[in-house]
Amino acid sequence: MFDNHRKTIGVFINRSEMEFQKAVIQGLVSEALKYGFNVAFMHSFGIRESKNMYDYYESAIVNFAPLEAFDAVIVALDTYDTPALRSKLIEGLQKRAKCPVISFREEHDSFYSITTEANNAVEKIVQHFVDEHHVRRFGFMAGYHEHVDSEIRLKCFRQALKKRGLPLEDNAVFYGDMWKLKGEEAYHFFFEGNGIRPEGIICANDYMARSLCDSLQKQGLRIPQDVCISGFDNVKESYNAVPGLTTVGVDYETMAREAVRLVDSLLKGEKRDRIITVPIQIVFRDSCCCDNDKKNNIIEASYYSRQMDLFTEKHNKQMYFSIDMDGCTGYDEMYRIVENNFELLGDYEDFYLCLFKHRDEDGVLVFDGEIPRHAVLKLASHEGKRLLEKELLFEQKELLPSEFVPEAPFICHFNLLHNRSKCFGYTAVSYRNPTAGFDVFFHNWNLTLSLTINEISTKEKLKYLSKKNEENSMTDYLTGLWNRRGFTKMASDKWNKWVMNNEFVLFLSMDLDKLKYINDTYGHKEGDRAICTVADAIRYALGNKGIASRTGGDEFEVIIQTEREDEEQVFRQAVEEWLVSVNAKNKRYQVGVSIGAFCKRLDVSDNFEECIRKSDAAMYLNKKAKKEENHN
Repeated sequence: MFDNHRKTIGVFINRSEMEFQKAVIQGLVSEALKYGFNVAFMHSFGIRESKNMYDYYESAIVNFAPLEAFDAVIVALDTYDTPALRSKLIEGLQKRAKCPVISFREEHDSFYSITTEANNAVEKIVQHFVDEHHVRRFGFMAGYHEHVDSEIRLKCFRQALKKRGLPLEDNAVFYGDMWKLKGEEAYHFFFEGNGIRPEGIICANDYMARSLCDSLQKQGLRIPQDVCISGFDNVKESYNAVPGLTTVGVDYETMAREAVRLVDSLLKGEKRDRIITVPIQIVFRDSCCCDNDKKNNIIEASYYSRQMDLFTEKHNKQMYFSIDMDGCTGYDEMYRIVENNFELLGDYEDFYLCLFKHRDEDGVLVFDGEIPRHAVLKLASHEGKRLLEKELLFEQKELLPSEFVPEAPFICHFNLLHNRSKCFGYTAVSYRNPTAGFDVFFHNWNLTLSLTINEISTKEKLKYLSKKNEENSMTDYLTGLWNRRGFTKMASDKWNKWVMNNEFVLFLSMDLDKLKYINDTYGHKEGDRAICTVADAIRYALGNKGIASRTGGDEFEVIIQTEREDEEQVFRQAVEEWLVSVNAKNKRYQVGVSIGAFCKRLDVSDNFEECIRKSDAAMYLNKKAKKEENHN
């Protein structure tokens, strides 16, 4: 794969703009650089709640990734909450990966695992709520049913209540979404109708806890006076709003570093435990009336405010980028707009745009859902400077042409470009600070690029089909020569030039001899064969010059612009040569043709139809002479 004589770790991670994913990327990269590893990030953006076709086809990243070539794979399984993508990824890793696979934050029987004691921290939070805040009625806000961490934390919650001799009501567990969209629904579940009105609610992650806090406060409930709330993961949203959330903190950078150290050990052949755990820390804040993190809250809230200003500015730039791309008329214009908007990638160092080498119909790129063997590097940039003058074909499994892979450890982020079932190619980005990654806008940037490629390819396909349709309407179905309409158009397009330049032009009218006899005696199929024989003879005689047509059943017209005085004789001899060759193999009948010619140096007094009429007249004289000769 990367041809720099270093081991390469493939990292699969979904929604890399999220806080947890960013921490993982920073830890993985910083540790990989210490060991001299390359890292190829295989990014996707599947969202469980969206249920759209785009997310479904994000699973193509599994077919795209050169699983067989990686020296190790690290996969953040719990970031893949789209069932189709998750199951396809696991299946691909099990069947195709020939290297150690490490599951990050989630245990899996087929892989090594780096996990935390976070799930067992539920018992400590329950204990704190009971002993310090005298909570007796508990509720639990879980994620969706299939979420592994949520199910484990719910199990620990049940065990903790049982251990303390506390009841668990049948309606004490609400299933949410591991995101921010179910807070209002959770409020109604817990506090209205037959709700248990809990004194404390433990949430399976901080996003749901934050959403629940907002909904409770809208309804006039006080936190923590009326109900204590806790979350999980210690994301920024747990401490940049009021009240600050009591939560479970995990040092994900440390976990990531441990995953790379595990890779190094396994590649050296050392034996390691299948499951490695790292410690956690419970952070108490205002949502349970305890705050051991007040100073950090103030600092982070200030940082969050500054980030929101930057977010607004970048959002506006992304909007204008999308508008510019929407008006693209072709690939060259698209490349120029992309280059003018590299700043949206963040502090990038190198950018590569690779399109898949699918069928190319007369210069029109045609995309489908397959990942082909070859890709074409269309655009390469280093800190804003274009590196590529001519497109470069290479094997897709290499990810990038070898000349663009540095000798130093290479950290690169790969994202597919696709629209529904069509895969166009992919982008590859590296950053000046290798531990950095892209932000929430990169997916929009990538999506805009995908939509633009789809629009351009669709326009070019329609243009190609329109051209083919026009050609078909001007082409003789049997011989492939121009029909009368096509012949007239092609000649008309050139006529003014010929006249203005006083060109010497040869007009030839031709008629297949004895077509009626062949049809009546041997059938129309043989008649068609005779017609095609004459057409082939004309093509042979013309080579790559002239305009040839079948203007009627057995009638042909040819125009040749030439400076040779013997052009007519050369043409006649070539036609005869071809027919003699064919007739030598056909003992039933002989294919013959009558030819008439008219030639002159054109001027403004000449008329196209009159020139054709004169060559027709010469052809009929030739045909009449043949009949008289045969009669005698």
